[in-house]
Amino acid sequence: MGISILLSLPLAAQEEHFLFEIGALGGCSYYVGEGAEHIFMNVRPEYGGFFRYKYNPRWNFTAKGLYTDLKLDYSGKHYENRFINIDATAEFNFLPYGIAKYDMRIKPYTPFMYLGVGATLHNEFKDVGVYIPFGIGFKWNYAKHGHLSILWQHNLYFADNIEGSPDLSNTYDMNGWDILNNDWMGNLVISLSFDFGVRHSACMVCGVGVY
Repeated sequence: MGISILLSLPLAAQEEHFLFEIGALGGCSYYVGEGAEHIFMNVRPEYGGFFRYKYNPRWNFTAKGLYTDLKLDYSGKHYENRFINIDATAEFNFLPYGIAKYDMRIKPYTPFMYLGVGATLHNEFKDVGVYIPFGIGFKWNYAKHGHLSILWQHNLYFADNIEGSPDLSNTYDMNGWDILNNDWMGNLVISLSFDFGVRHSACMVCGVGVY
């Protein structure tokens, strides 16, 4: 009897993890380039959504899409452009993240960082550009299915033409792939998301861990 009870413990004490997360993002963006040399100049609204695959409590893979625009006055001229930015990133949580009943190492909060690749549509959505998204954030698993997070991301474009006008573009192709002379765009957004896709796993405390 005692042996059968011990053998049944790992099966009884299962954690419930979720495979997927879907949510909405909202906040602000800002451009850094010839017309704005510092961050948080010419701040514009930004919004979008994302889908996240949660490989384990440490690693996530996220795809997101964001819409924003650019409006600035520089040297007596007005410049405007609109963007749809789509990127895919790998995220690393500094703490094992989630809500766990038995595994005390898993925390309902964590800072995280991420890096990936992205593409943008701009200039009335006729031009396609490529960028590298990278950033940091903080997330809070405030309820069984609910997450709240804040992200600060920078997009490094492999181009010098995101202002939407040749006046501030690399007209003579002198920059080449010199990333220090290309344009940037920063994002500071808050996200609200929800879990789905349950995956059961045995508890680490019971001796049958998953990560």
